[in-house]
Amino acid sequence: MWSTRQYMLAFPFLLATVFSAPTAHPADPVSPSSVTPWGTAATAYKCFTGTGFPSQFLPFDELWSINQDAISQGNGEETVANIKSAIQTVSQQAQPPVSPSLILAQIMQESGGDLGRTGDNGKSVGLMQVQLHSEAPITCDPGACTLENITGMLQQSILGHSGSGPPVSPGIAYDLENNSVGAALRIYNTGHLVDPNNLQTATPCSTSSYVSDIANRLLGLWPQGMLDPQELQDQCGFPPATIC
Repeated sequence: MWSTRQYMLAFPFLLATVFSAPTAHPADPVSPSSVTPWGTAATAYKCFTGTGFPSQFLPFDELWSINQDAISQGNGEETVANIKSAIQTVSQQAQPPVSPSLILAQIMQESGGDLGRTGDNGKSVGLMQVQLHSEAPITCDPGACTLENITGMLQQSILGHSGSGPPVSPGIAYDLENNSVGAALRIYNTGHLVDPNNLQTATPCSTSSYVSDIANRLLGLWPQGMLDPQELQDQCGFPPATIC
């Protein structure tokens, strides 16, 4: 398993290719220690446009309680516990740590907690829909996924994997090193930062509402409160994603 630091040494060109005029935002909650209890869970979808993104979001345990029922729909009790444990473990393996709340919100956005989810005609797999090239994806039978399987799956998505690079994100931890949380999410979804001033600007086969959707999940919006593509277009002006 390659670390994010190894990527910086092995692929220095990625900094020029993937990151466009990055701006650091110290207030962004990129580590568990920076996340403090905040407000109450959101009750309605908020359209985040431009570079807008929450400066604080709900703690992991509260977000887990909000999303646990949805994750449990396709997984047994032991598997649900393993997903929670893997999130907490991998969040601390990244240097600096990645907020477990952010990892959970991405899982809900990418797969809804479905270990067997595939997308992009089979190119994207698992909890965080990782796309792999030279390294085989870690997959498992959803009914027989071990803690080791799930942890490895998240490590490929968070810490990176060999053979990654544009147009595929090397891992959200790498993307967070030189970008705000919102910009890092756009890079994860699109492969690069299309427009630093508008995080809803996407490319074909990526999702315009991706950053806004995860922002709402981080604020505690229940899965049932998320908008469908037509509602996103009508209420927020986000064009529907192109199915590739």
